[in-house]
Amino acid sequence: ISDVFSSSSRMLQDIIRSWAEAGGELEHDAFQEVRPFCTVSRRHEGNWLFTEVGSDSGYVKWFGWKVARSSIGRGLAQMPGGDGFGRMVNHAYDEIESTQSMRLDHVFTLFPKGDEGIMTPICYERLLLGARYPDNSFAMISVARFTYDVDIEGVTNEMLRQMPEDMLME
Repeated sequence: ISDVFSSSSRMLQDIIRSWAEAGGELEHDAFQEVRPFCTVSRRHEGNWLFTEVGSDSGYVKWFGWKVARSSIGRGLAQMPGGDGFGRMVNHAYDEIESTQSMRLDHVFTLFPKGDEGIMTPICYERLLLGARYPDNSFAMISVARFTYDVDIEGVTNEMLRQMPEDMLME
């Protein structure tokens, strides 16, 4: 996680600071300024369900407002990435829930983009933070920051630059 603080991204740094100041409470005043960059999920009957998609989140930027708003209440396997996306994310979410911690991943893959669902290269940092809803139940905060500045063994700069430049985030 120290990579976040040596990164050029202030967004992820600000989210971690706000999360810490809020003590992991979603509704705390300290978290509200950065909340639009986040998606929030909860476990329901063994599945992770989207409960919130922030208006400035990477999810909205990649899939568009219509898909993002329609994702609320759906399980990860029902997201545009399908079962593969669900399996990829489930493991990381389960880890954060069991350890009550945080995690930063670097990701490069193909993902359906926008309403058309055209498979497109995507590279991003994904920050996961354990949090709490007002009733003290577990909440999963996820933040995706699209960037070429990811470090994955075997993935070249040329491969990363296949992601459309207009998707880059601060």
